[in-house]
Amino acid sequence: MNWIEILGYHLENLSAAEVLLGLFLTVLFTVYLAKCQREGKLELRQAVCFWVSFVYIYMVYLITIFSRSPRSEAEYMLTPFWSYAFIIQYENEAVLQENILNLLLFMPVGVLLQEALHTRKAVKWITLGALALSISIEVLQLLLKRGLFEWDDMFHNALGAYMSCRIWYAIRHRKWERKAT
Repeated sequence: MNWIEILGYHLENLSAAEVLLGLFLTVLFTVYLAKCQREGKLELRQAVCFWVSFVYIYMVYLITIFSRSPRSEAEYMLTPFWSYAFIIQYENEAVLQENILNLLLFMPVGVLLQEALHTRKAVKWITLGALALSISIEVLQLLLKRGLFEWDDMFHNALGAYMSCRIWYAIRHRKWERKAT
């Protein structure tokens, strides 16, 4: 299954209210960013990065929570790093792939917000923000019975954002050093 098929599968399970809410919030955020950009608080590049981040994060919420059917009971795994033991013990490639996908899931957020904020100090705040977003996803999955609550996903999401921030900062910083010489 490729990314387009996965996205199509999840999007066809959404209600009209969820789609309309997303459109409404996107329009509000667009107006806010345009106002900030017009007032000189944001450069156009920053506004675009914030906007794409917002849309991406909304899509993540739709795919990880709202496109899933509720289960009869809440599911949770409270043992930290259980997936690593499971992968090693059962040589389970599916769980390994899920860990990698959770790492990759928040990498675009890290890159986009690092580009928008473009300071070394932003890495800490972006990572904490990614962790907060991931916690909210996991808690909603638990409360709405639409997925497995687990610490491993939170760790991988935050790590993905952190890694992409650091990598993107290093790439951008190196470009500037080359332009200066």
